[in-house]
Amino acid sequence: MRPSNPELFNSKSYEAALRVARPRISESQMRMLQAHYLAPHQTISAPELALTVGVANYRAVNLHYGGLGAILRECSDVLSAIDGQKSHVLAKFISPSALHPYWRFSMHQGLVHALANLAWFSSDLEVAESKELLTLTAREGFLTYRLVAHRHRESSLRLTKLAQVRKEHPNGRLICEVPGCDFDFADKYGTPGIGYAEVHHLIPLADLSDDHVTTLSDLVVVCANCHRIIHRGGECRSISDLIAL
Repeated sequence: MRPSNPELFNSKSYEAALRVARPRISESQMRMLQAHYLAPHQTISAPELALTVGVANYRAVNLHYGGLGAILRECSDVLSAIDGQKSHVLAKFISPSALHPYWRFSMHQGLVHALANLAWFSSDLEVAESKELLTLTAREGFLTYRLVAHRHRESSLRLTKLAQVRKEHPNGRLICEVPGCDFDFADKYGTPGIGYAEVHHLIPLADLSDDHVTTLSDLVVVCANCHRIIHRGGECRSISDLIAL
């Protein structure tokens, strides 16, 4: 059954419910909510959410997200009136297709606006420290226009790279990947450095064609010092050149 009565899905109801529910939301549920909110178009697949929380499969995703939906329903008389499963209070569900072989969750716009108003995930450092955002590929390099043109950078892909490197490290650390450097912000600065590092594009965005698809293998985690030297003088030195220097 799909949710009914779109008037129920308003940002004020979500915002009020989230404020009340915040102490009851688990770390895993918060990471899932964060990954969902920061995913392109606030749409993400069940396997991606499973990787975000570090659980085995979609059944565990349904358990976590269903629990979060139940909490929000209990914290709001308005949201409790939404039809369907517990998690229907969070998103509508898009069935698999030839292009997208997995079920995807598309966050209700009322919830999107509520999270934006609350600014729970607005800090890049907070997002990086949460460890667990996964976007496996993203379109980058296309031009967006404000007062000047700049190459678009997909922040969720950067954060995914940080999450990937932390998962692969036995102690969950973010170590500069330039051989011979091994700088660790957490080791140097303690708590403020936990979950922080910079992410470098091996191929400069300026050299990419419009709407280029960047993958995680196109990125490396580096410290600020190495990153500065890589780009010093307007260049983009290769990692091997930096080692030689």
